[in-house]
Amino acid sequence: MVNVDITRGKQSVQAQVQRHSSHSAAQSFTAPAPTPAVGAKLGCEPCSATRLKLVWAPFERLPGVACVEYVVHAEPIFGDEADQDKKCELEGSGMVERVFTMVHTPRLRLEEITRSKEARHVLQDQREAPLLARLLEVVSTEQGHERERERTDQNLVRFELTGLLPCTRYTVTVSARYAGAAAVALPREKVAVLTTRIETLGGDAAPAAPFTSKSTSH
Repeated sequence: MVNVDITRGKQSVQAQVQRHSSHSAAQSFTAPAPTPAVGAKLGCEPCSATRLKLVWAPFERLPGVACVEYVVHAEPIFGDEADQDKKCELEGSGMVERVFTMVHTPRLRLEEITRSKEARHVLQDQREAPLLARLLEVVSTEQGHERERERTDQNLVRFELTGLLPCTRYTVTVSARYAGAAAVALPREKVAVLTTRIETLGGDAAPAAPFTSKSTSH
């Protein structure tokens, strides 16, 4: 039996595999934390005075991993951006954070790619190129196809961010971590994120004062 305990460290996930045997010791390894895909952008548009619609491509992740936790932050910008430390402490003006889990199609592991029909075709190829170079070409091509599929409209991540202030500029960021990983407080500048800035819509106009008719006496 193998127990896996995953904890998140600096830009990586550390996992410990422990076998219940007197002849084996605990082993650990590190792997990159999910990061934005190359060239990915964070799409963002207001859908009401307090809501934003966000869309982005799935983050890069380990092969075989399906569940990813996305962390969405929205930090309001008040006044001069150069004077953020002195911004007004308005009610509800704090940073908004939402965390949700997304189940992606797992990417193929290396051994799954090398057992594919394309890999077998390469192995039977009589070209003079070294075998390793041919296999790496197959792996690179398949990984490219996976990324292209994830950029299609039906595979994009969509999220509606609520609880914002009307008529307010926000810096919106999206980061990711592996579901089940223990949360570790990291400096924000060390976390790979997608980011954008946007202003929420204005709220509805205040209701007019009630009209009272005056009766005249004759």
